[in-house]
Amino acid sequence: MPMVDQVAGELQRLHVAAGEPPDDALVFADPYTEGPLDKAAILKRFRAALKAAKLDETHRFHDLRHTFGTQIRTTTTCRARAVPSARSPTSRSPPA
Repeated sequence: MPMVDQVAGELQRLHVAAGEPPDDALVFADPYTEGPLDKAAILKRFRAALKAAKLDETHRFHDLRHTFGTQIRTTTTCRARAVPSARSPTSRSPPA
């Protein structure tokens, strides 16, 4: 998945500001528990944002990933770099 240079820079800034946390530390953690964000709370805010923007509320949060992928490939002004993924393009199929 490509990452815009500005986003990569901000993530690096957060990493340094956090005192060089371990590689398995969460990027977006719950501010109170420092654990994973609550899925229900994220979805509630996402649905509220859809409603406020007068968008179809059947959109899924995951759709944002697809929209970003399409937009990053169609723009010529956005410089992006590859980000390693835990999943390779061939890992979608179950192991034989």
